[in-house]
Amino acid sequence: MSGADARTRVRSGRGALQTIDNALAFLIQHPPYDEIDPALLREALQHAELAYYAEGRAIIGPDAGIPQFFCIVQQGLVRGTRKDAARTAPALFEAGPGETFLAAALYQQRPTRTVHLAAEDSFVIQLPRGEFHTLLNASERFRHYCERRASVLVERAREQMRAEISTEMQRAATLDTPLGRMSLRPPVRCREDTTVREAVRGMHEAGVGSIVVCTADQRPAGIFTLRDLRALIASDTHDLDAPIQTAMTVNPRSARASDTVFDAAAAMLEHRIGHLLVTDEDQLLGVVSQRDLFAQQHVDMVSLARTLSGCDSVAAIAEVRQQTQGVINAMLAHGASGRQLTRLISQLNDVAVRRVLELVEAEQTVALPRYTWLAFGSEARGEQALLTDQDNGLLFEPESGEDLEATRARLLAFARAANEQLAAIGFPLCPGNIMASNPALCLSRQEWTEHYATLIDVQSPEALLRGSIHLDVRALHGHRPSLEPVIAQAVTAAATNTQFQHALAQVALGFRPALGLIRSFATRRVEAGRRLDLKKNGLQSFVGATRTLALAQGLRMANTDDRLEALAEADTINARDAAAWSEAFSFIQVLRMRAHQQQMEAGEPLSNEIDPDSLNPLDRRILKEALRQAQRLHDRLKLNYP
Repeated sequence: MSGADARTRVRSGRGALQTIDNALAFLIQHPPYDEIDPALLREALQHAELAYYAEGRAIIGPDAGIPQFFCIVQQGLVRGTRKDAARTAPALFEAGPGETFLAAALYQQRPTRTVHLAAEDSFVIQLPRGEFHTLLNASERFRHYCERRASVLVERAREQMRAEISTEMQRAATLDTPLGRMSLRPPVRCREDTTVREAVRGMHEAGVGSIVVCTADQRPAGIFTLRDLRALIASDTHDLDAPIQTAMTVNPRSARASDTVFDAAAAMLEHRIGHLLVTDEDQLLGVVSQRDLFAQQHVDMVSLARTLSGCDSVAAIAEVRQQTQGVINAMLAHGASGRQLTRLISQLNDVAVRRVLELVEAEQTVALPRYTWLAFGSEARGEQALLTDQDNGLLFEPESGEDLEATRARLLAFARAANEQLAAIGFPLCPGNIMASNPALCLSRQEWTEHYATLIDVQSPEALLRGSIHLDVRALHGHRPSLEPVIAQAVTAAATNTQFQHALAQVALGFRPALGLIRSFATRRVEAGRRLDLKKNGLQSFVGATRTLALAQGLRMANTDDRLEALAEADTINARDAAAWSEAFSFIQVLRMRAHQQQMEAGEPLSNEIDPDSLNPLDRRILKEALRQAQRLHDRLKLNYP
């Protein structure tokens, strides 16, 4: 450690410059110290010092060896930079009041990798190395914080968001609650030869909406729900005295006890079902319904998806989609992560898009050839928010004997109608014309194969900046298998073309995290204050870098979190880094979603820009940390592609 400009012990006594009581009162205002036993903190502070560093003073660097102190900024600002970086270089991190530095170096018993400078006159509480490890061993919360600092801070922010949205809603299970920990009532069962009438009577007496139909050895053979009963009554040949096995849903879907509430909700939404069996090692524990999952929120995503699927007009779809805002409110109240929120929104959007395509296709006066509706960008990644325009294309198989251009012309007429109707339900037309109605994106399978080959071979950053969105692609509707060989060939080519990877990395590095030089965010000035683009200078910083690393490894998934997990499993990146980057990405997604909600409630147009000064202190702190994680990911990309 460099010599401080002044140093004093933290001690007891009315005349002390820094008393233990004052230091303790300061610490418990900041995470994680507000959740650590005050007696442990008081004991640690008995050995601490308060150091003063004048602006510009170097505190510690890599040449100092393993640090002798753990540091907490009480006043001022400390910046971390590379050893050989210029003074004007962007900071790798900044630590303000309540924030720490040197935790990772002390925890891993190594020198720090950065030079720490006092960016302004700063007072720093310095806890000796021995006391740091004593506190580490005595407090599980402190150890967890040191191991996963970014994750802990993001979780604290999610807890605060839950509290802000609805105190009442917090009493329900959170999305991360395992199903096995929920109060599941024992399943109501019946035999396969039970009559429908008897089964319904059993459901009524038990006050449940489903009954599990079991074989002689008590293994589930099917499920019968009130929805099945309504369908049976509506049929012309219903017989309530027929065996239940003639009316039940066979091979019912199930979830494991270890699966979370979110896993169950996503499965229900994907398959448009209202009930799941819950099992533990082939033992039936119970049945969980959508109502069980979100009893206090009055949110029924499955019913919403079913309603969308049954809409008979575009106007009806637009009206139903307005209920999505209520779903998001409930998800935020449950403490949903960014990944969970965007996945559910994307699934609901998928249902709406497919229904629009079905309606438009039914209006065509000529039969359409076999086609695949492609989703690009955030829609393909399953990372959509409330503000999203159209990014789509068409892949088709030319019919035998028909001219290629004639086939394309038929599909372009269909695509133009589809794009217009999608705009009518709330998906604006893409300003860059990345839409199926663009002849350049309405291509045969062979043409798409050539399109990707050209994109990868050209290696022009300018072309890639426009075309990189095509590298995140998913078959959304139609004949989905047609896309598989196209993507398989493209990913293989990308994984073996290092020049393409370098060019793609340069595109990714162009989306710089919105970090300022000192204490601030990089923003643009407007008349009303400052604006920070959470998408361009936040989310895209993660998306582009992760895409590059994933394609270089031949990974075919599109979702950013899935890519990070796969890269960690392949040992391409450190698992802890992957977790921190995923948490940071998630926080920015939630912050963006909450901004959209507030804009909608205020009747304002949706925007990805926020005023960072409007955030509460915790959100500002975590946004800075999230953007620093984005910078670390960019630094990792630069190592591969200097």
